[in-house]
Amino acid sequence: PMFERTTAKNEWGSLLGEIVDKVNAGRKGTKYKPVTTGSILKKVKGFDTNQLRDFVTECKKSRCFSECFYGKLKKK
Repeated sequence: PMFERTTAKNEWGSLLGEIVDKVNAGRKGTKYKPVTTGSILKKVKGFDTNQLRDFVTECKKSRCFSECFYGKLKKK
């Protein structure tokens, strides 16, 4: 079940929500279950706002957001 996302209180929270939305959009119709905000939070909790913004922007420009997101996190 999809839950309605609460309104983010700052830019960092908004970026986190955008990551969840983009990753889940790429998972529709696949064997993968939707990700939760908590699971993404664990992966990006060390990022400051500028780092997270740059990371999201870079992944948006890639062919596949999820592939970029998870691939780049493995390299860090």
